Amino acid sequence: MVTDISNVPYENPTYAYVNAPGRYWIFEYTLALAKELLGYVRGKYSQVPIPGAEVTLNQADLISAANAEKAALIEKLRTDLDENSRKMQLQRKAEEADAMKSTLEQVPLPIFIA
Repeated sequence: MVTDISNVPYENPTYAYVNAPGRYWIFEYTLALAKELLGYVRGKYSQVPIPGAEVTLNQADLISAANAEKAALIEKLRTDLDENSRKMQLQRKAEEADAMKSTLEQVPLPIFIA
């Protein structure tokens, strides 16, 4: 089971084992792909005749919005993977240890009276 980014297997994962943030990312990326595909379909039929007029479809808007969303999602994925890399995890643990050490250095030593 995939609990976080650090233990994702290097093969195609089964969707049932993907956690909620991963499923949300997949949903958003699929939505951007569907928007792009709809833009290409609307480009094929750029003007649709209706009784008494013609309707112009918004192909360019859909494709540009979809490309922007896909780029933002890929950048977010790269950022998340970089933040959760083993190196960054070790760096956060070292910073946490340093903070604990500095906190403990401020605690006064007990005075022993025999």
